[in-house]
Amino acid sequence: MIDTARGQIVRDAWRLAAEIQLGKWETVHIPACLVWTALFYAGVGTWLTVKIGRPLVPLNVARQRFEADFRFSLVRFRENAESVALYGGEPVELRVFNERFGSVFENFRHIMKRQRRLTCFTLGYTQVAVIFPLVVVSPRYFAKQIGWGGLMQMVNALVNAFSFVQNSLSFIIDAYTDIAAWQAVTLRLSGFEQQLLAIHQSKRAPRQINIRRGDNGVDVKEIDLDLPDGTPLLRDVAFASARGEALLIVGPTGAGKSTLLRAIAGIWPFGRGEIRLGKGRMLFVPQRPYLPLGTLASALLYPRGDKCGVSTARLAAVLEEVGLGALAGELDMIKNWSQRLSLGEQQRFAFARILLVEPALLFLDEVNVGA
Repeated sequence: MIDTARGQIVRDAWRLAAEIQLGKWETVHIPACLVWTALFYAGVGTWLTVKIGRPLVPLNVARQRFEADFRFSLVRFRENAESVALYGGEPVELRVFNERFGSVFENFRHIMKRQRRLTCFTLGYTQVAVIFPLVVVSPRYFAKQIGWGGLMQMVNALVNAFSFVQNSLSFIIDAYTDIAAWQAVTLRLSGFEQQLLAIHQSKRAPRQINIRRGDNGVDVKEIDLDLPDGTPLLRDVAFASARGEALLIVGPTGAGKSTLLRAIAGIWPFGRGEIRLGKGRMLFVPQRPYLPLGTLASALLYPRGDKCGVSTARLAAVLEEVGLGALAGELDMIKNWSQRLSLGEQQRFAFARILLVEPALLFLDEVNVGA
């Protein structure tokens, strides 16, 4: 009985809400006036919410970038703490940290200000929705068509009916802060996806530097190398080395020696020409050896990552041969070996890898053989 009475009150309220009092004697009937009013109210509220909250999207994108830059600078300082201390560069590093943290703080302050405006509007939107039905019914009360008791009954019924419709249409208003954060993440992921797609498309494009395997030794014919922006770097590079022979390439710093090595490895696509390489395993040793996280044995056998049939005695013998025999007892220890070993020791470590791999073709990029 109570639910039936409430339903009747809601129906009566809905019907009365469809009557707009224009004057003392004239009343205009608009079918489903409350529905149209709720639609208009929610539509205007949604438009204003998007207008006020839209700057949150680029602010959230910038927040992720500023925080990533700040974390990167901290990690980089940790990895190079000794060099910074030897140079006495602590004040410079502190200034960099202050600048990057200042960007994080300033961006967060702008986000808070924008969220405060958005919250004030959404709270006001919700509060006005409570008194809005009273505004709809009050003209009939002042025209003495209904009494105070009837007005309160109508208002309660209209609040329930109007709130049901208005809340159903206010999802964007209530959740816009989360929507802005989701959109910022989506923008960053879509940008990342576009970069990956561009990389895949460039890999599928016909390569102008043709690398062929099967001949003996190394034969480079008329190689032209460019920078990524198209600036010429090297022109008409040609040389040949038979199997078992050594070849030394010299030139001033920045001439493009390392870039030529990258082209031979197949990781520099900017150029044209033909490279013929002999059969067998190749090994490229960069200027600064890379030591992955993990045990010393896995770093020694990188990129295979495990012992791959190589005995511990063999690993210890190779370390002894390159002057790192003191590390033989630490083969199974997990450390940050790039920080544990000096640059000279890392160079020796690279030669230990060469002895283990025994490559048919070996390319060294400015390796100090006297290390």
